[in-house]
Amino acid sequence: MTMDIVDAQVHLNLVLNTEQLLAAMDSLGIQGVVVDEYWGRGKDGQVLPGYLQPDGMYRAIAPDADAAALRYPERFAYVLRLYPRDDIAAVVQQLADNPAARAGRLIIRGDDRVEAFAGDEYDACFDAAAKFQLPLCVFAPGNATLVRRHAERSPETVIVLDHAGWPTSPEQIDDILRLSELPNVVVKWGHGPALFGEGAEYPFAPMFGPLRRYLDAFGAERMMWASDFTAISAGHRWADELFAVRESAQLSQQEKELLLAGTARRIFNWPRPEKLSGPPIIEH
Repeated sequence: MTMDIVDAQVHLNLVLNTEQLLAAMDSLGIQGVVVDEYWGRGKDGQVLPGYLQPDGMYRAIAPDADAAALRYPERFAYVLRLYPRDDIAAVVQQLADNPAARAGRLIIRGDDRVEAFAGDEYDACFDAAAKFQLPLCVFAPGNATLVRRHAERSPETVIVLDHAGWPTSPEQIDDILRLSELPNVVVKWGHGPALFGEGAEYPFAPMFGPLRRYLDAFGAERMMWASDFTAISAGHRWADELFAVRESAQLSQQEKELLLAGTARRIFNWPRPEKLSGPPIIEH
């Protein structure tokens, strides 16, 4: 039996090119990857790839992810970083019309971005996402609870908290779990071992206490797994990130199926292919 597995965040070409990544996916039994294309930063500090428009606004692009999804539509999809001062309605509409694009992504880092996110500068992003039914992934380390205002103001928009909300204290975990009362908030369980592993090695036993708390609060139907393995500072292997969850005796089979693929496919509207790629999973 081959298990459907979707990694909800990988930075394509940061470490591996498309063909190398596909070979690694096949060896691990990963059917699909949702790409956040990221090459680093340019001389002006802007995230690459992207470009300045004539009006001075910056726009991200995802050429490699788009090409990979065109060649392998059942294996690759992508999210695109959004900038609120861009022509956001037009960008979101283009994303919604592109079958390879599954969501927008907002990066809320730095005092100016946090202040803007707490205010109304990002409202147009959520308005456009609601209009065109596009989920928004939000990475706001230490400030995930700021999504409450946007989730309440725009209940039609599905908001995905990147990397478990990236809590920086136990109290912040409690605050993030309280966001579960908002039905349009979903959790992307990324960097779990690094955030909650306390330096542990595979199988990352300390991670499962927090993971159980998140599952009990949000339910597996509102959680998706992501490795983000090309950006793991602790050096954990992609296989370790996956197998720690897939082989865990602390999770039910239904929880694994939702966490490892089902939720991502539903939220990102990426149907499971009729035939899965990769080796079969041997039941223990």
